[in-house]
Amino acid sequence: FDKKDELLRQGFKNFVSIAGKCPDDFLSAQLNDSHCEEYKKLAPKYSWWKEWHDKHLSNDWYKEKYQETVLNKLNPKVIANRLQAFGKDVILLCYERPGEFCHRRLVADWLRLSGTPVCEYSAILCRNLFENYRSS
Repeated sequence: FDKKDELLRQGFKNFVSIAGKCPDDFLSAQLNDSHCEEYKKLAPKYSWWKEWHDKHLSNDWYKEKYQETVLNKLNPKVIANRLQAFGKDVILLCYERPGEFCHRRLVADWLRLSGTPVCEYSAILCRNLFENYRSS
């Protein structure tokens, strides 16, 4: 969520929280024609997330739980279509910063394997990726 203002300045407008709980002001922050939504189907399950967090379990443990309890129950093509329905150049948000371990990256890899273009934030690279995808 910490990059949202920067992304707004770059012209991105469609934000989707995939966190279990988003900041209280997130959904009401419809600034500069931006659109904010929650999509909890992609959020980690709190019970095991808390165990992972409190016991400092490995990222591999997290990945296995996330795959088993979230991704294996969903169809990546259906999810990609749903995310695209939120608008052009959808930005997935959660609490971890770009480059840190996060379920956002697991979702991105899962969507990429199904043929959906996804990138970590970099305005120029993302714009080029999305433009190439739309023109193909």
